[in-house]
Amino acid sequence: MSPNFGVIVIFGIKILRELLVKCAERLAAVASERKALALAYIVAVFFLVPGIFVGVSQLV
Repeated sequence: MSPNFGVIVIFGIKILRELLVKCAERLAAVASERKALALAYIVAVFFLVPGIFVGVSQLV
């Protein structure tokens, strides 16, 4: 599959496209008020979740 497949699927379906925009706007609003929450989100999404996937893949 092409790396662009996910982009085509998500942006090809209107409700998913709108959902992503709403989620991004909400995250920006929360992050502008609570900096610690924004940092926690970045750590979780870019370090913890990938680390968990790498750890699980090493077990298999």
